[in-house]
Amino acid sequence: MKLQVFAVLFVIAGASALPAASEVVVVDEFQYQLAPKNQVVDQIKWTIELISNILQGLGLDPVEWEGSELNIEIPFLLKFNAFLENFRYAGISNIEIHNLEYDRFINKLDLDVSLPEVIFEVGDSGLYINVLSFFEILDAEFRGSISLKSIRVAAEVSVDINIIGGISLRSLSINFSLGGVESDLTFKLNNLDFSGLFNDFFNETVNNFFEEKEDQINKSLEIVVGIILRIIWAF
Repeated sequence: MKLQVFAVLFVIAGASALPAASEVVVVDEFQYQLAPKNQVVDQIKWTIELISNILQGLGLDPVEWEGSELNIEIPFLLKFNAFLENFRYAGISNIEIHNLEYDRFINKLDLDVSLPEVIFEVGDSGLYINVLSFFEILDAEFRGSISLKSIRVAAEVSVDINIIGGISLRSLSINFSLGGVESDLTFKLNNLDFSGLFNDFFNETVNNFFEEKEDQINKSLEIVVGIILRIIWAF
């Protein structure tokens, strides 16, 4: 049965794109108490755990880099310095299952998964360019973090299955939500401080956008995923 493909699409959508402390991914255990159990649910759980393990195995979660520095100096002509320290990106493999049920009698799948937090951190970074010893073209510094809270996708899909095993989509409902964006950035450029501008954009503008456009986002996801599922199930 191809319903597990549906779960993969939504895990990617809720992540996208991509546990820091362990090689083992713990999938929420509460669904193992559901009765009756069925193969579709087990396959979807297995697929979600596989995605988590692949992301960790490829070194995509967490991504940690102590940093490096580049210095170029040509006397009286050019001075160039760029550095990055303590970069960290984590959270895309920590997939939690809040609800996962498949009713084999009416062929309906309920799926609710989330990423509790995806975080980007930069300990410190900078870029400095000086030409002809006196013309300072660029002097920039950047540090801080951005955290995406509770990226969550809940979906309900109903299908029709014919006597030869073909699947057609009967109905599809998607609810994508973002718990919030928290930004604590410092960004300075040529002695001008743009930190407030950046933080206001992420803390207010981005959060307001997801709240105001929730219905449009969900409808767009339903259209795109519905098309993808119909193409997959056509083969």
